[in-house]
Amino acid sequence: MRALRPITRSLLCLTVALGAAACGGGSSHSAAGTAKATPATPSGAASPTAASPATTTPATSTAPSAATDTDSPATQLAQHALETTAGLTSLQADGTDSSAGTPITAHFDIDQQSGDCAAKQSSGGTPYMTIVIKTHEVWTRPEAAYWAGHPGGSAVQGRYLHVAHGDTRFTQLVQMCHLDSLLSPIVGSLTDLTESGTTTVNGHRGTVLALPGADGAGATVVVAADGPPYLLEAKGNKQTLDFSGFDQPVSIVQPPADQSVDAPPLTEAPSAPAGD
Repeated sequence: MRALRPITRSLLCLTVALGAAACGGGSSHSAAGTAKATPATPSGAASPTAASPATTTPATSTAPSAATDTDSPATQLAQHALETTAGLTSLQADGTDSSAGTPITAHFDIDQQSGDCAAKQSSGGTPYMTIVIKTHEVWTRPEAAYWAGHPGGSAVQGRYLHVAHGDTRFTQLVQMCHLDSLLSPIVGSLTDLTESGTTTVNGHRGTVLALPGADGAGATVVVAADGPPYLLEAKGNKQTLDFSGFDQPVSIVQPPADQSVDAPPLTEAPSAPAGD
């Protein structure tokens, strides 16, 4: 998903760094240069180069803000739903991105109190990346679909790459499961919404709220019509994100030390490939 693109891009740079001198610029014979040209990387999911957090933060924000009397009733409902959902102890999310050919799917288990999170990403139904965030540290394990397009990296295949707490270059990694980070690439800013009927999401009845779209294909969010007004779904830009497991316990386990490798420091700031 695009919500995972900057995160996975940074982590894959670390994967390359373990098997090569540097990630991004530098020697034209580096493994990073080879990985950038590999066509098997699923579109919209991951790229083996990193972008700094400063350049990958979404331009618009869905961060909770108090609705005002001048907002439309639909906008007020959406903001209330975002605040209510953000206040949950835990939840799960399932996303699909079909904007660029091969479908990208991801499942998230999110502990909103601690900030811990576990995510599994697949490309075309094949596991691509596993990510664990715990105590503000990140572990990521490239899976079969990744290694199929990026041969090499024998030192890390089947193991997790560990990014320690305090590495400011990867601050955005520990924010990947925040509602704002998940929703912004899909729906942008929750303003100027209008009510657009009802629907059912995973067995729950919901109110559809539509955002304006220049071509009539704007994004939508669905808010639970019964019980607390949780966000049930966000859809836009050929991406869908469903929410479930509201306040249900989630288990997020730190990978064992003997199954992980500490990520090396990056000696230079990598650049994203043209067109990314």
